[in-house]
Amino acid sequence: MKLKTSMKVMLLICALCAALVCPAAAAGGGADDPLISQSYIDDVFLPALEQRLQNAADAAVSDYTAQLPAAVRGMKTLQLAAGDSLTLGSGQQFVLLGGGAVLRVNGGTVINATAGRTSSGGDVRQGNRYILGGSASASVTVADSAVISVSVGATGVFACPFTDVVRTDWYFADVSSAYQRGLVNGMTATSYAPKNTLTNAQAVKLAACMHQLYREGAVALENAADGRAWYMSYVDYAKRNAIMDTLPQNYDAAITRADFIRLFYNTMPESEYTRKNLIMDGAIPDIATDAPLAKQVYTFYMAGILTGYPADGTHIAHAFGANSTITRAEVATIMNRMFTPSARVAFTMD
Repeated sequence: MKLKTSMKVMLLICALCAALVCPAAAAGGGADDPLISQSYIDDVFLPALEQRLQNAADAAVSDYTAQLPAAVRGMKTLQLAAGDSLTLGSGQQFVLLGGGAVLRVNGGTVINATAGRTSSGGDVRQGNRYILGGSASASVTVADSAVISVSVGATGVFACPFTDVVRTDWYFADVSSAYQRGLVNGMTATSYAPKNTLTNAQAVKLAACMHQLYREGAVALENAADGRAWYMSYVDYAKRNAIMDTLPQNYDAAITRADFIRLFYNTMPESEYTRKNLIMDGAIPDIATDAPLAKQVYTFYMAGILTGYPADGTHIAHAFGANSTITRAEVATIMNRMFTPSARVAFTMD
């Protein structure tokens, strides 16, 4: 009869303890045979015991893992966007590491191993391990951006249509989620142009659409059709709703990061910028605390919407870069974090 893995491990532990402990117990002590010193126990005996037990446990787990089907031996971590879905089968498992997702059980039994009960579906609980029993099948659909650890055999259907935004890109989940929410559009049906800079006109359109989506739940704004420039309908909306405090001199010019934040700060009420990080006055290296834009920038940093530039030889760590341009990838990331609090970033500044 085969022993269970846990029983194997326990037997190995007992055997190791006997092998290591018995010689020491036999020593009677004395002038020629002193008792084992405390330093020997702490520095030699216990570390050796711990290592041998670890080796035995690793061997037992390895033996158990080798008996599993190939499809469930390993796990992979995926960064997914809104609308993405995964399909899992018998013996497979997943853990939602961040974001939100919904489980649909199509057949068989799905066990929430962390909670110790079966699951009939619904919202997935972060950090809980779900395991599909024999003949089970289920799907997991991402509500917003999400990070999921899943069996290597799981298959997926992914919602991002842009061929120039791939899963290894740092902005993939944010672009995908922002697109699914209707916050951003591609330059074409299959191209997003993530490295292109944003113009003043494009920024006004995005800000107006985001404001309307937040307040009304949908975007009804369209390009101007009265002979004026296409963006003037969005300018009109932005002025009516106090989104714009100044008008750009050139709508076709690239917008600066300062003007972008000044514009987008007004798309949502201040109550939405809940503090996530402690950012002390003067911590942002290129924004003085009495600068005209300090309130908006510090608010976005504290809310986890902005983190600043990385230290890359060109920028100081967490610098804002007020006069720099902003890329379409950065724009999608900021908008997604604004609209999706779970996508906001917790960080510290030295």
